[in-house]
Amino acid sequence: MNWDVAVVGAGAAGILAATRAAELGKKVVLLEKNRRPGVKILISGGTRCNITHDCGAAGIMEAFGANGRWLRDALRGLGPRDVVKMIEAEGVPTQVEDRGKIFPVSGKSRDVLDALMRRFDRSGAVLQCGRPLKDLEAIAGEFVLHTGDGDVRTSRVIVTTGGKSYAAVGTTGDGYRWAERLGHRIVNLRPALTPLASPAPWVRGLAGVTLPDVEGVILGPAVLARRRGPLLFAHFGATGPVPMDLSREVSGHPRPADLSLGIDLLPDAKSHELDQWLIGEASVAGKRLVATVLSERVPRSIADVVLSVAGVPLERRASELSRNERASVVKSLKRLPVPLSGTLGYEKAEVTAGGVALDEVDARSCQSLKVAGLHFAGEILDLDGWIGGYNFQGAFSTGWMAGEYAAGKTAGEREGRAGAGGGRGLGLGMGRPAPFAGSNASQPHPDLQPQPTQSLSRRSPSPAVFPLPFPCAFPSPRVFLHPAMPPRAPASRIALALASVYLIWGSTYLAIRFAIDTLPPFSMAGVRFFAAGLAMLAFVKWREGARVEAAHWPGATLIGGLMLLGGNGAVCWAEKTVPSGLASLLIATVPLWAVVIGALLPGGSLPGFRVIAGIFIGLAGVALLVQPWKSGAVDAAGAIALLFAAAAWAAGSVFSKRVRLPASPLLATAMEMIAGGALLIAVGAASGEWGRFDPHAVTGKSILAMAYLAVFGSIVGFTAFVWLLRETSPVVATSYAYVNPLVAVLLGWAFNRETPSAWTVAAGALVIGSVALITTSRGKEAPAVEHKN
Repeated sequence: MNWDVAVVGAGAAGILAATRAAELGKKVVLLEKNRRPGVKILISGGTRCNITHDCGAAGIMEAFGANGRWLRDALRGLGPRDVVKMIEAEGVPTQVEDRGKIFPVSGKSRDVLDALMRRFDRSGAVLQCGRPLKDLEAIAGEFVLHTGDGDVRTSRVIVTTGGKSYAAVGTTGDGYRWAERLGHRIVNLRPALTPLASPAPWVRGLAGVTLPDVEGVILGPAVLARRRGPLLFAHFGATGPVPMDLSREVSGHPRPADLSLGIDLLPDAKSHELDQWLIGEASVAGKRLVATVLSERVPRSIADVVLSVAGVPLERRASELSRNERASVVKSLKRLPVPLSGTLGYEKAEVTAGGVALDEVDARSCQSLKVAGLHFAGEILDLDGWIGGYNFQGAFSTGWMAGEYAAGKTAGEREGRAGAGGGRGLGLGMGRPAPFAGSNASQPHPDLQPQPTQSLSRRSPSPAVFPLPFPCAFPSPRVFLHPAMPPRAPASRIALALASVYLIWGSTYLAIRFAIDTLPPFSMAGVRFFAAGLAMLAFVKWREGARVEAAHWPGATLIGGLMLLGGNGAVCWAEKTVPSGLASLLIATVPLWAVVIGALLPGGSLPGFRVIAGIFIGLAGVALLVQPWKSGAVDAAGAIALLFAAAAWAAGSVFSKRVRLPASPLLATAMEMIAGGALLIAVGAASGEWGRFDPHAVTGKSILAMAYLAVFGSIVGFTAFVWLLRETSPVVATSYAYVNPLVAVLLGWAFNRETPSAWTVAAGALVIGSVALITTSRGKEAPAVEHKN
């Protein structure tokens, strides 16, 4: 059978190349030597699959070094935002994790491969696994692909066989041989993104020591390369992002043993600052060992190595450190030399550096400049980037481009990118042409220029509520913000927003305690939320022109009732008898109840082992907090009310995904505040609070506390939190969950004489630990708890 396009190699580049060519109406076959496609995708990122990186095309090009600009046109056609949208359009939500890496929320590479194959299947392309290519020939204007099951004839071929890394999954470098036979030059092949090997005995002694933020340089006669990030010492040498990113320089050097890895252990500190610090320590704590002083800034095992390299005895005291010794210590801190013997080679390499020479492949089409109809994409090209999803992005982009041009597209025709679908695939309606050489388009691709703050749609094609581990001071929306590609923001603004969320929401428990000193609890909370809701509603109508629909009030009333009346109202009532710090720790059990409620509802399922373990640890922490076996330990009614409040918050979070609410998060929050505030005021009236209320007894302290809760707790804190969700990853934005109880306990101790006992500290650690265990569990076993209070 003859085909219009044959693609060789069903990896990231090959799957997209075949998909795109078939979507454009061509008869496409994808040949794979393994029994299944995407084997390398499945094992990547520790089986989690780091899909791409949280940056624009300029950042991707930078990661590929001097050859990065060759990717410019490919990234115009399919940039990192397009990849995220494509994956999410297939029902796989993504999230940004540490240092900008983008993973599927599920943490499963299988989900990514399944998403790619769903679109492949719809395209009409044919996959033939277990059919290795023996040879590739160009004969009389067509290509003949020799396989063990007969020949394949086609007018267009896309070679996406990868490099030589991970040979066990089939990437044995076959494509280089075929490319060379067809007249292409192969640039020096070498392993990249592989650990570094060191012969130094002291390195083996540091095995297992992790340094989260260092700057590494490869040193020869001069500095050959430089990277900053985490580093892990191992028995063979060093691994982690920094050594692996630098490994291409080592593997490509004719004499790797002549090189060394220099580690700046404190990259944010200047040499003169460290010198002054050591002088200051000598003057105020001269009897301390220098190693002990250094261990304040680096791990103790590293401090001992620093002294050994600097030639300073381990028993040297700070006051005894000479000027020359101090200079030597500072030098070792700023550039700890690690001798190298090479790398761990292809066996541990994630990619191959070198490949088909880029000056022999058209950057506008991925087509050979030597053989018409022959295209290359992915790792087989002389392209290798840093660790962190960059190489997958390069494979996706070049595969997409090769598929388009193999299908007959021209530069002037190329448009649509990941969602265009060519009439067969699932279109995302991106509706903006991508400029190429030869076209009349002049608008630059958005990934190739600085991004405005609101440039990316925040609604995920496959909505998934962020896991917001436990509640604070106000109701928030059903958050369907897009976690994958938040715009960059200055670190100072992010730090300020985080500080606001930590301090404001952590302080609300103490503010509630001050407010209810002379104000009735339910009525105080009701007035606070009702007023804040009206203010937010006015803001939303002015800012967004939002309309309040009657159909949304039942859902808003249900969620407001559960979270504000049942949740916040119970907290306000309970704090009459329970210390504010202890109240915050009991409320931290919200994720426990969310798991239970979610499992009991129709369609629910039992959680996994980690979550069950987290539940039992949390319950143990609750038992230690309350100590029911100890008479007078904690007011029983207050403790029960707080546990009820936590359960109500959890129920509100679960049901908020089952009711009809406005699409605008701010409008939904405003309506929930108004409805919940009205219910709180009504309950306050029904319970007789109004009759017992003495306005002459109200103190200014209580009034100020209520105003603080309304303005800062409900509006300022909420605004900072939503901004963080847009500008950072969910992991950063929701880190308040582990900080707020600590802030509440400290403020209660400092300003309300609530001295925590050893039992409280131990129990609080158990509760917060259980929250971390539950909310960091992968996949569907972790609860999706919304932020409402």
